[in-house]
Amino acid sequence: MKLKELPGALWHSLRLRLAPLRRPAGIPVPVTVTLTSIPSRLHALDIVVKSLLAQATAPERIVVWLREDLRGSVPDRVRRLEGDRVRIRFVPLGSSHKKLVFAVAENPDRVHVTCDDDMIYPTEWLGRLWAEHLRHPGDIIANDVRAVRYDDAGDPLPYERWRLDPDETRETAPEFMSVGWAGVLYPPRCFHPDVTREELFLDLTPRADDLWFKAMSHLAGTDPDSLHAGGGAQEGERRGGPEPDAVDGADGGLRPALRRRLSRSDPRHDPLDEPRHDLSPIRLR
Repeated sequence: MKLKELPGALWHSLRLRLAPLRRPAGIPVPVTVTLTSIPSRLHALDIVVKSLLAQATAPERIVVWLREDLRGSVPDRVRRLEGDRVRIRFVPLGSSHKKLVFAVAENPDRVHVTCDDDMIYPTEWLGRLWAEHLRHPGDIIANDVRAVRYDDAGDPLPYERWRLDPDETRETAPEFMSVGWAGVLYPPRCFHPDVTREELFLDLTPRADDLWFKAMSHLAGTDPDSLHAGGGAQEGERRGGPEPDAVDGADGGLRPALRRRLSRSDPRHDPLDEPRHDLSPIRLR
């Protein structure tokens, strides 16, 4: 839903925008929350960042990665949030991969959590992800996943067919792919070294960063994306992942070089309607 269609979003947005910044009540956890934004969403970016600062389990750092040409476009209310805990970094890369690739390149031994720039995240959001990370420290922890599906010939089905069975009970499987909107926790050194190679991800997955991070974690031998955590964001409706046409190509965006590398175990082909969890964000656009 758009902001004007969701009264709850208006209320939460106003509350966060007017709320004073407070120091975290406890010791922040060693996590960097990392995200990016686009020009059309900069006007509401302060609300998103404030929802991250208001987490009951506070992150040590929040980093917003923006295109270099947006230096003069960041609203003052976003700039005022910069400080010890919030940083804005400008990079030449335009694609959404920048929300994670630079952070991983600079500090591969760090726990990184990605999120979106048009969501208000509830105060327990990071705490749930962190608690599940402590239980499963080698796993990628995701609040929402898709399952890569293949046809009888072994080729990937279109992205809109990558749905979980509503009766799915597994917490992890090789075909699970985390979807970034609801929040994903990436443990240290969970990716293949090629994850930061711009020429590769711009060629293979130019508009599908979730798919790129799935492929790179698979190549690294990291345990598959998980459904350990169960809380996303608040009130509204959104189902995860890029729009179907963002997964470039008729085969769902898996170009041949990438397609050969992804796991094909348990290739169930049924069209599946809904993800496993009822996650409900407030959308800010």
